[in-house]
Amino acid sequence: MNPVFRHKTGLIGFFLPLFLAVFAVVGLTGCMGEGSPGGIYFSPDGSIIAYTYVKRIDLPLPPELPTIYSTVYLQWCSSDQLKECRSLKIDSYGKSYGSFVQGKFLLMFSPDSKQLAVRSPRYLEIIDLGTMTRHRLTGPDEPVASMGWLGNRDMVYSVFRESAAGKQSHGVTHQIFRHAIGEPPGKRLLLYEQNDYDGPSHDYISPTGEYVVFMSQGYSKAHFLLLNTRFAEVKALTEKSAQFQGASWKPDGSCVFCLSSSEALLWYPKEGRKKDLSEDYDKSFRGFIQYAPPIDGRWTPDGEYIVINSSKTGGCLVRPDPWHVVPVGKRLVNHLEETENLRVYRDSPDDYPYIFAQPYPGWTRAWIQIATEKKPEMPGQKVALEPMNYLVDYEAGRFLLMQPSDTPGGGWSLSPDGRKIVYFNRSIFLDEKPVSMPARPK
Repeated sequence: MNPVFRHKTGLIGFFLPLFLAVFAVVGLTGCMGEGSPGGIYFSPDGSIIAYTYVKRIDLPLPPELPTIYSTVYLQWCSSDQLKECRSLKIDSYGKSYGSFVQGKFLLMFSPDSKQLAVRSPRYLEIIDLGTMTRHRLTGPDEPVASMGWLGNRDMVYSVFRESAAGKQSHGVTHQIFRHAIGEPPGKRLLLYEQNDYDGPSHDYISPTGEYVVFMSQGYSKAHFLLLNTRFAEVKALTEKSAQFQGASWKPDGSCVFCLSSSEALLWYPKEGRKKDLSEDYDKSFRGFIQYAPPIDGRWTPDGEYIVINSSKTGGCLVRPDPWHVVPVGKRLVNHLEETENLRVYRDSPDDYPYIFAQPYPGWTRAWIQIATEKKPEMPGQKVALEPMNYLVDYEAGRFLLMQPSDTPGGGWSLSPDGRKIVYFNRSIFLDEKPVSMPARPK
């Protein structure tokens, strides 16, 4: 086994030129600008790509500490015509908050791929992608915690706002609504309300919009509850009171994986049954990680596996029923170091890379850094590192080096048909590269 390489990077400040004005453009534009894009979202039928884009302006000029102003745009295009994007201004933010808005936007296509739900820190609205008509569902005093489509004409969403008792109250009001697109907020249907909720939100709406799994409280020990959105019926899923750790719906909405400090359960709401996975989960993960890993929205598109990432276990694929764990991150590192004689950069010997589910079934993606013999370019850097993207199959038996490799986050994705890679290049353009994926083993 090769040694673990570490490096230190010095702090370097860069000031971009000052822009005197930022203009909002609605209509046909190129997919470019000064700023940063968000993650790549494919529509259910694979025909449309959408993402948010932030333009920033810093005032005043250095050396004074600048205030960051951000304007957020929604951009979308045909998956076959990436250079012809349509654009809508979503919102503007001033002062220091502008530097943190990128990760606070969530996009969700309707099942027919014709509409897009956009959740911002202030509103939830629906965009008709054909006519560019906008329907705002909530007001600025109703921060939306979660959302989901119920068919193509209704949205289910939850909000957490200050209770009627105001600041003297010890909790917030937790509400779950069903809302017909185009109807004003006054005509939406209240499905559930709780006035003494305390703590962060833990609401998870099924991909079909038929159910909502949530906790009876946020901070204290509580129970998992299940809401049927068609009949506004609520029932308890768990008998034990425990701290919330995670919940994740299978893409077809048939079951939900619920994780707490005392249990790991797989629930099948339509069948009314559950499977206790507590012993399996504890043996695989509980004793090896300090904090529970995020699992929401981490299923592979075919519903076979959940992605569980932790630096101590690496990126793993977990099939809940029957229980089966594939340590993809570990197997990738072992393959590169023992078979290809490469030196993988890690913070410690037992740290392994995370993996990302891809829209194309059968494969996951891992982004790593390889220590090279090149001269370091950054001040304070001890080892020159080369980023690499790998696609790894579900059993971590096949490893494909993919280019480009300089996009570590959500700005790189295999298309749902497996024919190309879509990514943001260094010029912040949406770009593509054809690929030929091997056939999936039967």
